[in-house]
Amino acid sequence: MPCDGEQMPSLAQVVAAVAPFRGFRLFVELKSDPDEALSSARTETLAEAVVGELRARNFVERTILVGFDWRGLAHAKRIAPEIICWFTTKQRSRAGAEAVKAGGGEGWFCAADRATADAVAAARARGLAFGVWTINDIRDMRRLIGLGVDAICTDRPDRLQMLLD
Repeated sequence: MPCDGEQMPSLAQVVAAVAPFRGFRLFVELKSDPDEALSSARTETLAEAVVGELRARNFVERTILVGFDWRGLAHAKRIAPEIICWFTTKQRSRAGAEAVKAGGGEGWFCAADRATADAVAAARARGLAFGVWTINDIRDMRRLIGLGVDAICTDRPDRLQMLLD
């Protein structure tokens, strides 16, 4: 629950907290607005800062970058080809697995309304991982697990963990 005065942890603090857990993969979203008519300089600066922090913590190989602004992800790939990037699409977006692959992504992070067996198959046919955001309902989680998705973003990890156990 949110509390007054509570601070958001830094990326360094998050990495330090999860580093001891073997097999743990950290998803980091590059938060920028793909519709903003700015130069991509801010997006590139953000990608450089995140990649720099991950490199300083020796955590690049255990991180997946995600985001709606594909410019930042593409820049991260240019400066750190070893980093994995999953391109996120909005609800009702027409972009799909083909666009993600063409953009250089290794995974497609789609909205729940696009998470179908056909979408998973399209991603797999292009060698992409497939994840879904943000799923909090147990029935939806169960359906997605049944589809064989690679990741489910949720505000309720307790529910997801219960299903996976």
